[in-house]
Amino acid sequence: MYNLDQLLSYLVFIAVITFIVERIIENLLMPLLPPVPKKGEHPDQNIAKIVAFRTYLTLLLTFAFGFGLALANPRFRLLAGGLGMETAPLIDSLFTAALMAGGSQPLHSIIEQARTKKK
Repeated sequence: MYNLDQLLSYLVFIAVITFIVERIIENLLMPLLPPVPKKGEHPDQNIAKIVAFRTYLTLLLTFAFGFGLALANPRFRLLAGGLGMETAPLIDSLFTAALMAGGSQPLHSIIEQARTKKK
Protein backbone atom coordinates (compact mmCIF):
# COMPACT_ATOMS: atom_id res chain seq x y z
CA MET A 1 0.00 0.00 0.00
CA TYR A 2 1.17 3.50 -0.76
CA ASN A 3 2.09 6.04 1.88
CA LEU A 4 -0.74 8.59 1.86
CA ASP A 5 1.30 11.14 3.78
CA GLN A 6 3.95 11.01 1.07
CA LEU A 7 1.30 11.43 -1.64
CA LEU A 8 -0.38 14.33 0.17
CA SER A 9 2.91 16.13 0.76
CA TYR A 10 3.80 15.62 -2.92
CA LEU A 11 0.47 17.07 -4.09
CA VAL A 12 0.87 20.10 -1.83
CA PHE A 13 4.42 20.56 -3.11
CA ILE A 14 3.30 20.40 -6.75
CA ALA A 15 0.37 22.75 -6.02
CA VAL A 16 2.77 25.33 -4.57
CA ILE A 17 5.12 25.07 -7.55
CA THR A 18 2.18 25.32 -9.96
CA PHE A 19 0.82 28.37 -8.15
CA ILE A 20 4.22 30.08 -8.37
CA VAL A 21 4.57 29.31 -12.09
CA GLU A 22 1.03 30.56 -12.78
CA ARG A 23 1.70 33.84 -10.99
CA ILE A 24 5.00 34.35 -12.80
CA ILE A 25 3.33 33.82 -16.17
CA GLU A 26 0.34 35.95 -15.21
CA ASN A 27 2.38 38.87 -13.87
CA LEU A 28 5.36 38.88 -16.25
CA LEU A 29 4.13 37.52 -19.57
CA MET A 30 0.46 38.46 -19.79
CA PRO A 31 1.02 42.25 -19.49
CA LEU A 32 3.05 42.03 -22.71
CA LEU A 33 0.01 40.76 -24.65
CA PRO A 34 -2.92 42.96 -25.75
CA PRO A 35 -5.53 43.45 -23.01
CA VAL A 36 -8.85 41.63 -22.94
CA PRO A 37 -11.84 43.99 -23.34
CA LYS A 38 -14.21 44.58 -20.44
CA LYS A 39 -17.78 43.25 -20.45
CA GLY A 40 -19.30 46.54 -21.62
CA GLU A 41 -17.11 46.77 -24.71
CA HIS A 42 -17.98 45.07 -27.98
CA PRO A 43 -15.48 42.30 -28.61
CA ASP A 44 -14.62 41.51 -32.16
CA GLN A 45 -13.27 38.30 -33.61
CA ASN A 46 -9.64 39.34 -33.09
CA ILE A 47 -10.22 39.72 -29.34
CA ALA A 48 -11.61 36.17 -29.14
CA LYS A 49 -8.46 34.94 -30.86
CA ILE A 50 -6.27 36.88 -28.41
CA VAL A 51 -8.07 35.36 -25.43
CA ALA A 52 -7.70 31.86 -26.88
CA PHE A 53 -4.03 32.52 -27.62
CA ARG A 54 -3.40 33.69 -24.04
CA THR A 55 -5.08 30.58 -22.63
CA TYR A 56 -3.19 28.16 -24.84
CA LEU A 57 0.08 29.96 -24.27
CA THR A 58 -0.34 29.71 -20.49
CA LEU A 59 -1.19 26.01 -20.71
CA LEU A 60 1.72 25.31 -23.02
CA LEU A 61 4.25 27.16 -20.87
CA THR A 62 3.08 25.50 -17.66
CA PHE A 63 3.07 22.07 -19.34
CA ALA A 64 6.58 22.64 -20.71
CA PHE A 65 7.85 23.79 -17.32
CA GLY A 66 6.31 20.78 -15.56
CA PHE A 67 7.65 18.38 -18.18
CA GLY A 68 11.17 19.78 -17.95
CA LEU A 69 11.08 19.77 -14.16
CA ALA A 70 9.86 16.17 -14.04
CA LEU A 71 12.47 14.99 -16.53
CA ALA A 72 15.23 16.75 -14.61
CA ASN A 73 14.56 15.19 -11.21
CA PRO A 74 12.60 12.01 -10.29
CA ARG A 75 11.48 13.65 -7.04
CA PHE A 76 9.13 15.90 -9.04
CA ARG A 77 7.38 13.03 -10.85
CA LEU A 78 3.87 12.00 -9.83
CA LEU A 79 4.26 8.24 -9.81
CA ALA A 80 7.91 8.07 -8.71
CA GLY A 81 7.87 10.96 -6.25
CA GLY A 82 4.26 10.94 -5.09
CA LEU A 83 3.45 7.25 -5.02
CA GLY A 84 6.92 5.70 -4.95
CA MET A 85 6.22 3.57 -8.04
CA GLU A 86 8.84 2.81 -10.65
CA THR A 87 7.57 3.76 -14.11
CA ALA A 88 8.98 4.90 -17.41
CA PRO A 89 10.33 8.42 -16.86
CA LEU A 90 8.73 9.81 -20.01
CA ILE A 91 5.21 8.64 -19.12
CA ASP A 92 5.61 9.77 -15.51
CA SER A 93 6.85 13.17 -16.68
CA LEU A 94 3.86 13.55 -19.00
CA PHE A 95 1.45 12.82 -16.12
CA THR A 96 3.25 15.32 -13.91
CA ALA A 97 3.22 18.00 -16.62
CA ALA A 98 -0.52 17.44 -17.17
CA LEU A 99 -1.11 17.76 -13.42
CA MET A 100 0.80 21.05 -13.34
CA ALA A 101 -0.87 22.39 -16.49
CA GLY A 102 -4.23 21.78 -14.79
CA GLY A 103 -3.17 24.57 -12.47
CA SER A 104 -4.62 25.60 -9.19
CA GLN A 105 -8.19 26.04 -10.47
CA PRO A 106 -9.42 22.82 -8.77
CA LEU A 107 -8.06 24.15 -5.48
CA HIS A 108 -9.84 27.47 -6.03
CA SER A 109 -13.09 25.58 -6.73
CA ILE A 110 -12.81 23.58 -3.50
CA ILE A 111 -12.16 26.73 -1.47
CA GLU A 112 -15.10 28.51 -3.11
CA GLN A 113 -17.44 25.59 -2.34
CA ALA A 114 -16.30 25.58 1.28
CA ARG A 115 -17.03 29.32 1.51
CA THR A 116 -20.53 28.96 0.08
CA LYS A 117 -21.35 26.10 2.46
CA LYS A 118 -20.36 28.24 5.46
CA LYS A 119 -22.81 30.99 4.39
